[in-house]
Amino acid sequence: MLTLNLSSPAVAFENAGGKGASLARLAILGLPVPPGFIVATEACRRFVAANDLDRVITACLADLVPDDAGGLETLDPTRRAAFSPIRHLIG
Repeated sequence: MLTLNLSSPAVAFENAGGKGASLARLAILGLPVPPGFIVATEACRRFVAANDLDRVITACLADLVPDDAGGLETLDPTRRAAFSPIRHLIG
């Protein structure tokens, strides 16, 4: 399954990531969470593999300085362009 219902008890950190699992817990508890869905971690893995982003991500991380929170904002244009499929999907 590539998407998960936000209010599904099957949502866990392993298949939804931390933010998705937290939102699902809040929704299950009846707290006010906007309706929506979670893109499963498997979908993210497939997207990274299909777009050969694993090598780009590894290269980006190798150049980061741990204390530089804005480091990803200063990626060179070649690396930034590798993420253009993601920008197309998220607007």
